[in-house]
Amino acid sequence: MSSRTDVLSAAEREQGFASFSRHISWNGLGVFLLNDTIVSLMAIHFGASNLELGYINAAFHVTGIVSLVVPRLFRGCRITRVFGMAWLLRGFVVLFYGMLFFLSGQAARIAIITIFTVFCVTRAMGVSVAHAVQRDVMREREMGGAMVRLNIRLAYSQFASQLMGFFLLSLAFFEGLGGLVTIVYIGAVMNTVASLYLLKIPGRSVVEHPGSGAFLRTARRIIRHRHHVVPLMIHALGMGLHVLFAFQVAFLRRVLGMPDNMAILFTLVGAVASILANNWLKPFADTLGEKPLLIIMNVGLAVMALTWAVLPGSLPVAAYFLTGFFTFFFLRSLLTLKSAALVRSIPERDRVPYTSMANMLLGLVALSLGIAGGILADLSARAPFVVHEYSLTFFFTFLVALTTAVLSFFLPDGRSLSLRETAEIVLSIRNLRAFLDANQLDFSGDPSRRESLLLSLERSSTPIATSRLRDRLRGPSVAERERVLRSLFRSPRPELLEDILKEAADQGSYTRRDALFCLGAYPDARSETLLREIARREEGLEEGIIALKSLARLDCRDELPRIRRLMAGPLSPRMELDLAVAESILDPRGPHLEDLFHRALRRGSRSFAETRFSIALGQLGFSPGIQEYLRSEVAAPGRGLMELIDDASEFSLVLKHRQEMRDHLQRGEWREVWLLVQSFFRTELEAFSRAPSWVTGLARSVEGATVPEGLEPLGALAALYVFHHCLDAVIEP
Repeated sequence: MSSRTDVLSAAEREQGFASFSRHISWNGLGVFLLNDTIVSLMAIHFGASNLELGYINAAFHVTGIVSLVVPRLFRGCRITRVFGMAWLLRGFVVLFYGMLFFLSGQAARIAIITIFTVFCVTRAMGVSVAHAVQRDVMREREMGGAMVRLNIRLAYSQFASQLMGFFLLSLAFFEGLGGLVTIVYIGAVMNTVASLYLLKIPGRSVVEHPGSGAFLRTARRIIRHRHHVVPLMIHALGMGLHVLFAFQVAFLRRVLGMPDNMAILFTLVGAVASILANNWLKPFADTLGEKPLLIIMNVGLAVMALTWAVLPGSLPVAAYFLTGFFTFFFLRSLLTLKSAALVRSIPERDRVPYTSMANMLLGLVALSLGIAGGILADLSARAPFVVHEYSLTFFFTFLVALTTAVLSFFLPDGRSLSLRETAEIVLSIRNLRAFLDANQLDFSGDPSRRESLLLSLERSSTPIATSRLRDRLRGPSVAERERVLRSLFRSPRPELLEDILKEAADQGSYTRRDALFCLGAYPDARSETLLREIARREEGLEEGIIALKSLARLDCRDELPRIRRLMAGPLSPRMELDLAVAESILDPRGPHLEDLFHRALRRGSRSFAETRFSIALGQLGFSPGIQEYLRSEVAAPGRGLMELIDDASEFSLVLKHRQEMRDHLQRGEWREVWLLVQSFFRTELEAFSRAPSWVTGLARSVEGATVPEGLEPLGALAALYVFHHCLDAVIEP
């Protein structure tokens, strides 16, 4: 009998993602109040060295080495429970910061480092399974976008947390150590709420411990595959950059002498940059892929690191805040992208050993870079050739960012666009607009908004717009396929011809007729071959007649005999109109004009007759077109005919009877107008008999026609319109 696997159902995944999102919000409110920035400020309060600050910056990640023992300690436990309990425990640990009120100097610094290390150890126990939990509650194809949305949520909550920290530390009551410890305790409360949401996430995955050699086996297997090694290295170096850029706070406090609340305000600027970065990334993450964006962000960070290395301490405060803004923007983008790349690289099996190894590597790299940054800061303090105490640290950061950028070139991501393609999108306003419209179309559920976005894409000639229209053409929405096919007729895109041909050849497709119609705008041998085959195989059927209409647009004049033969047989209104279009295109002044009025009026349908007249007379190139008068007629009965009478009065016969026709119109005597116009043709019979054949044909058509009841206004208007332009053709100015 079948049983449930570790894979969550759609409902469970939705519930899990919702709980994880709420965890992210509460965790964001608490994590800033507990993290290395606040701890560094406490350590600086007790005179911490650069080496100690470097360790504090790296401790968050160094303790990831602990995750190696997680599979052994928690084997068989649900990963969601391990995650939640670890988060609860780390909130309890920070309560011990209260002992700092009774310590001073080195003893206080040792206590801070010890408590923070234990805090980071408990955090690492949860982080070791965090990526596995994320993978359980996210779909593969939506992972990039989901990670961006989570990071946006985290950034907003962190912003609120930092704003609260800034205001608290700006109050005299919260100055000094007491304010910092109070902030930590507030963070502990937020952390507890975040932990409870983790425990609500449904999950059946358990921590696996395949054996004592599992880690080495996983390591050997990963080393053989570039699609695992490169994301791991980028993940570790990305967090290493986060550690190194944390020296910005020390720079502000020691080089510039800023107070605690201003240092918090600086991180608040960073939170704004993080929010903007995640919102900027949202439309790009899943479409462009991580690879090109990682390269761009690392190059940006390299530039910012070099800027920090040469910034003098005498500039206005705004200059440092502006530099920090761009640094945080690139850094947050990097952290989001490298997390998405890592989560995507997690194998189906050995997930916990894999993430444990990722955390171990991260810990080693973070510790190495953090200590190196601290040592370089101490060297800078004694070096005569540097700008400030942290110049060498930031120059080292510049080298790490460049290394990560180069490594990003080797990220195996088949989904990603090339760097050139990405640059074409990001650096071109036209391409960027098309890309953003396409992205909104993917997520918009509002029908009117989707219509607007589709219209924007249809008007864009960019490759991105073409790609998105191809997606819609291949998609399940019939309405969107119809819309796209019609737009491809109005604005041909030869790149999509193959897709149109497939749609036209599919006899079971609902939009096949639209595709056949669309092919009339593509003068290509493949289009002509398919249309001829369908016109022959499905002769007399609607699809075959649409194919003939498209062949007419391709100027296939040899199909004219077939069109005329079919026109002589029984046809539905739609089929007759399609054939009329085809015949009018191929032979606009041909013999079909002789029975135009008979064919247009015989069905007794105003709509059919208007369309029939518009097709035939429109191809003759008369100006103004008959549709202008028909539109006026719709607005007010009699107005279109009155306008036509005035226009046709340039000829004496019409001018002579103008008042008579107006009187008939005012009394609603439409048939009298029709009969009067018929008499005009008889009066000018001699002139028309010497005219070109198309004029003679139209004259005969009007003379021999009978107007059904109810169509007299239309018949009179069409007849006078024809008479006007026939006279114009035979009488010289």
